[in-house]
Amino acid sequence: SKLLPTGAKLEAKTTLSRFITNINQLDGRPEGAKDNRSYWGLTLTQPLAKDGGFAVTKARVQVAALDLAVAEHTQNETESSVLAEATLAYYELVLAQHRVAAAREKIKISQRLLTEARALARQGRLAQADVWELESALSRFQAGLSEALQGERERLNRLNTMVMIAAGTYEQAWRASDALPMVALPVQPVNSEDAVRLALDTRHDFLMQKKILDREGVQ
Repeated sequence: SKLLPTGAKLEAKTTLSRFITNINQLDGRPEGAKDNRSYWGLTLTQPLAKDGGFAVTKARVQVAALDLAVAEHTQNETESSVLAEATLAYYELVLAQHRVAAAREKIKISQRLLTEARALARQGRLAQADVWELESALSRFQAGLSEALQGERERLNRLNTMVMIAAGTYEQAWRASDALPMVALPVQPVNSEDAVRLALDTRHDFLMQKKILDREGVQ
Protein backbone atom coordinates (compact mmCIF):
# COMPACT_ATOMS: atom_id res chain seq x y z
CA SER A 1 0.00 0.00 0.00
CA LYS A 2 1.10 3.57 -0.66
CA LEU A 3 -0.27 6.99 0.22
CA LEU A 4 -0.20 9.40 -2.71
CA PRO A 5 0.28 13.18 -2.46
CA THR A 6 -3.40 13.68 -3.32
CA GLY A 7 -4.42 11.75 -0.20
CA ALA A 8 -5.32 8.68 -2.24
CA LYS A 9 -4.40 5.21 -1.00
CA LEU A 10 -3.11 2.74 -3.54
CA GLU A 11 -3.19 -0.88 -2.42
CA ALA A 12 -1.98 -3.92 -4.37
CA LYS A 13 -2.73 -7.44 -3.16
CA THR A 14 -1.90 -10.91 -4.40
CA THR A 15 -2.67 -14.32 -2.91
CA LEU A 16 -1.79 -17.89 -3.80
CA SER A 17 -3.69 -20.86 -2.36
CA ARG A 18 -2.62 -24.47 -2.72
CA PHE A 19 -4.89 -27.30 -1.64
CA ILE A 20 -5.38 -31.04 -2.15
CA THR A 21 -8.63 -32.19 -3.76
CA ASN A 22 -10.37 -35.52 -3.80
CA ILE A 23 -10.15 -35.65 -7.57
CA ASN A 24 -8.41 -38.76 -8.77
CA GLN A 25 -4.98 -38.39 -10.25
CA LEU A 26 -5.65 -38.43 -13.98
CA ASP A 27 -3.78 -38.31 -17.19
CA GLY A 28 -0.28 -38.45 -15.95
CA ARG A 29 -0.52 -35.93 -13.17
CA PRO A 30 2.38 -36.43 -10.83
CA GLU A 31 1.67 -38.16 -7.54
CA GLY A 32 0.73 -35.65 -4.82
CA ALA A 33 0.07 -32.82 -7.25
CA LYS A 34 -1.92 -29.91 -5.76
CA ASP A 35 -4.41 -27.48 -7.18
CA ASN A 36 -3.45 -23.78 -7.12
CA ARG A 37 -5.68 -20.73 -6.90
CA SER A 38 -4.22 -17.20 -7.23
CA TYR A 39 -5.62 -13.68 -6.91
CA TRP A 40 -4.29 -10.33 -8.08
CA GLY A 41 -5.94 -7.05 -7.10
CA LEU A 42 -5.26 -3.30 -7.32
CA THR A 43 -7.38 -0.84 -5.35
CA LEU A 44 -7.25 2.96 -5.53
CA THR A 45 -9.18 4.95 -2.92
CA GLN A 46 -9.32 8.72 -3.34
CA PRO A 47 -11.13 10.60 -0.55
CA LEU A 48 -12.91 13.67 -1.87
CA ALA A 49 -14.87 16.12 0.20
CA LYS A 50 -18.06 17.38 -1.36
CA ASP A 51 -17.12 19.98 -3.99
CA GLY A 52 -13.68 20.14 -2.39
CA GLY A 53 -11.55 17.91 -4.56
CA PHE A 54 -7.85 17.43 -3.98
CA ALA A 55 -7.42 20.79 -2.23
CA VAL A 56 -9.22 19.56 0.88
CA THR A 57 -7.40 16.27 1.16
CA LYS A 58 -4.03 17.99 0.66
CA ALA A 59 -4.78 20.81 3.11
CA ARG A 60 -2.80 19.30 5.97
CA VAL A 61 0.22 18.78 3.74
CA GLN A 62 0.01 22.37 2.50
CA VAL A 63 -0.33 23.71 6.04
CA ALA A 64 2.72 21.71 7.13
CA ALA A 65 4.72 23.03 4.19
CA LEU A 66 3.69 26.62 4.98
CA ASP A 67 4.58 26.11 8.65
CA LEU A 68 8.04 24.99 7.53
CA ALA A 69 8.38 28.06 5.31
CA VAL A 70 7.35 30.33 8.22
CA ALA A 71 9.93 28.66 10.45
CA GLU A 72 12.64 29.17 7.84
CA HIS A 73 11.76 32.87 7.47
CA THR A 74 11.80 33.22 11.26
CA GLN A 75 15.24 31.63 11.41
CA ASN A 76 16.55 33.86 8.61
CA GLU A 77 15.07 36.95 10.27
CA THR A 78 16.78 36.05 13.56
CA GLU A 79 20.11 35.46 11.81
CA SER A 80 19.80 38.77 9.94
CA SER A 81 19.01 40.64 13.17
CA VAL A 82 21.96 39.11 15.00
CA LEU A 83 24.28 39.82 12.07
CA ALA A 84 23.07 43.42 11.83
CA GLU A 85 23.50 43.94 15.57
CA ALA A 86 27.02 42.52 15.48
CA THR A 87 27.95 44.66 12.47
CA LEU A 88 26.59 47.80 14.10
CA ALA A 89 28.42 46.99 17.35
CA TYR A 90 31.68 46.61 15.41
CA TYR A 91 31.22 49.94 13.61
CA GLU A 92 30.41 51.66 16.90
CA LEU A 93 33.54 50.18 18.46
CA VAL A 94 35.65 51.51 15.58
CA LEU A 95 34.11 54.96 16.02
CA ALA A 96 34.69 54.87 19.79
CA GLN A 97 38.33 53.91 19.29
CA HIS A 98 38.83 56.78 16.82
CA ARG A 99 37.29 59.20 19.30
CA VAL A 100 39.64 58.02 22.05
CA ALA A 101 42.65 58.34 19.73
CA ALA A 102 41.54 61.82 18.61
CA ALA A 103 41.01 62.95 22.22
CA ARG A 104 44.49 61.78 23.22
CA GLU A 105 46.00 63.53 20.22
CA LYS A 106 44.26 66.77 21.21
CA ILE A 107 45.66 66.48 24.74
CA LYS A 108 49.14 65.80 23.40
CA ILE A 109 49.06 68.85 21.11
CA SER A 110 47.53 71.04 23.85
CA GLN A 111 50.22 70.05 26.33
CA ARG A 112 52.92 70.93 23.82
CA LEU A 113 51.31 74.28 23.03
CA LEU A 114 50.82 75.02 26.73
CA THR A 115 54.49 74.34 27.44
CA GLU A 116 55.53 76.69 24.65
CA ALA A 117 53.00 79.32 25.77
CA ARG A 118 54.27 79.26 29.36
CA ALA A 119 57.84 79.68 28.09
CA LEU A 120 56.78 82.65 25.98
CA ALA A 121 54.83 84.12 28.89
CA ARG A 122 57.91 83.95 31.14
CA GLN A 123 59.81 85.84 28.43
CA GLY A 124 57.07 88.46 28.28
CA ARG A 125 56.24 87.63 24.69
CA LEU A 126 52.74 86.25 25.39
CA ALA A 127 49.90 87.50 27.54
CA GLN A 128 48.94 85.45 30.60
CA ALA A 129 45.36 85.36 29.40
CA ASP A 130 46.45 83.30 26.40
CA VAL A 131 48.11 80.79 28.74
CA TRP A 132 44.93 80.52 30.77
CA GLU A 133 42.95 79.92 27.59
CA LEU A 134 45.26 77.06 26.66
CA GLU A 135 44.94 75.60 30.15
CA SER A 136 41.15 75.78 29.86
CA ALA A 137 41.29 74.07 26.47
CA LEU A 138 43.49 71.32 27.92
CA SER A 139 40.96 70.74 30.69
CA ARG A 140 38.17 70.46 28.13
CA PHE A 141 40.18 67.99 26.08
CA GLN A 142 40.89 65.88 29.17
CA ALA A 143 37.17 65.85 29.97
CA GLY A 144 36.52 64.85 26.36
CA LEU A 145 38.96 61.96 26.74
CA SER A 146 37.05 60.75 29.79
CA GLU A 147 33.81 60.85 27.81
CA ALA A 148 35.44 59.02 24.88
CA LEU A 149 36.80 56.32 27.22
CA GLN A 150 33.35 55.95 28.78
CA GLY A 151 31.83 55.53 25.33
CA GLU A 152 34.42 52.92 24.43
CA ARG A 153 33.67 51.09 27.69
CA GLU A 154 29.96 51.04 26.84
CA ARG A 155 30.72 49.51 23.43
CA LEU A 156 32.94 46.89 25.04
CA ASN A 157 30.22 46.01 27.55
CA ARG A 158 27.73 45.65 24.72
CA LEU A 159 30.01 43.22 22.93
CA ASN A 160 30.53 41.26 26.15
CA THR A 161 26.76 41.05 26.54
CA MET A 162 26.37 39.77 22.98
CA VAL A 163 28.75 36.86 23.68
CA MET A 164 27.08 36.30 27.09
CA ILE A 165 29.99 37.36 29.29
CA ALA A 166 28.81 38.65 32.64
CA ALA A 167 30.07 42.11 33.55
CA GLY A 168 32.94 42.01 36.02
CA THR A 169 33.67 38.30 35.66
CA TYR A 170 35.90 38.42 32.61
CA GLU A 171 37.46 41.33 30.84
CA GLN A 172 37.58 40.74 27.11
CA ALA A 173 39.99 43.02 25.27
CA TRP A 174 37.92 43.73 22.18
CA ARG A 175 39.76 45.57 19.46
CA ALA A 176 38.59 46.55 16.00
CA SER A 177 41.46 45.60 13.73
CA ASP A 178 39.93 46.08 10.28
CA ALA A 179 39.28 49.42 8.67
CA LEU A 180 35.73 50.32 7.75
CA PRO A 181 34.82 49.44 4.17
CA MET A 182 34.68 52.16 1.58
CA VAL A 183 31.16 52.99 0.45
CA ALA A 184 31.02 53.85 -3.24
CA LEU A 185 28.42 56.34 -4.34
CA PRO A 186 25.99 55.01 -6.95
CA VAL A 187 26.69 56.13 -10.48
CA GLN A 188 23.00 56.46 -11.29
CA PRO A 189 20.30 57.76 -8.95
CA VAL A 190 18.48 55.04 -7.04
CA ASN A 191 14.89 54.43 -8.04
CA SER A 192 12.80 54.58 -4.88
CA GLU A 193 10.20 52.17 -6.26
CA ASP A 194 12.88 49.59 -7.04
CA ALA A 195 14.32 50.01 -3.57
CA VAL A 196 10.93 49.44 -1.95
CA ARG A 197 10.30 46.40 -4.15
CA LEU A 198 13.69 44.97 -3.28
CA ALA A 199 12.95 45.45 0.41
CA LEU A 200 9.57 43.74 0.15
CA ASP A 201 11.04 40.82 -1.80
CA THR A 202 13.89 40.22 0.65
CA ARG A 203 12.58 41.12 4.11
CA HIS A 204 11.95 37.86 5.92
CA ASP A 205 9.43 39.32 8.34
CA PHE A 206 7.26 40.53 5.44
CA LEU A 207 7.57 37.22 3.57
CA MET A 208 6.73 35.36 6.78
CA GLN A 209 3.49 37.33 7.17
CA LYS A 210 2.54 36.46 3.58
CA LYS A 211 3.09 32.75 4.33
CA ILE A 212 0.95 33.07 7.46
CA LEU A 213 -1.86 34.60 5.38
CA ASP A 214 -1.56 31.75 2.88
CA ARG A 215 -1.78 29.27 5.74
CA GLU A 216 -4.95 30.90 7.03
CA GLY A 217 -6.38 30.73 3.54
CA VAL A 218 -5.70 26.99 3.32
CA GLN A 219 -7.33 26.39 6.68
